[in-house]
Amino acid sequence: MSRKFVLLSPGTRVEDALIWSEGRGAAWGVVVEDGRVVGSVAVPDLAAGWDVSARAAPAWWSAPARLGRGQLHVADVSTTETLVGAAESQIVALLRMDDAGADHLIVVEEDGRPAGVISRRDAIAALSRAASGTPDPTRVLAAEA
Repeated sequence: MSRKFVLLSPGTRVEDALIWSEGRGAAWGVVVEDGRVVGSVAVPDLAAGWDVSARAAPAWWSAPARLGRGQLHVADVSTTETLVGAAESQIVALLRMDDAGADHLIVVEEDGRPAGVISRRDAIAALSRAASGTPDPTRVLAAEA
């Protein structure tokens, strides 16, 4: 589980989100509104959204082309289909991601505050390490940090 994330609001400018993410070495942005998780965005997706010359998106529908760089906000590039869950085992987290078709899970504390982000890749790597003789893969994610 990665604890390298920044808390962002939907109205945060993408430029600011990139600066904060880089300054904290974060790989993820967790979008929070009124104290609850409402979305997420990977830092490379923030950067791609910021890049006006994004090769994959035709200019007529890309958010940067429509809005201009200074007007692009986190809500324009983040996903609201974010899987959120309490600290649980690697296996349960991976099964939940698989069931939801998600590539990551935002792990939250009992009070709903974000604690970290686990990606499908993180969970598979942890299970692989466990199979090679490192700690039990059913242990709680929060204990890893």
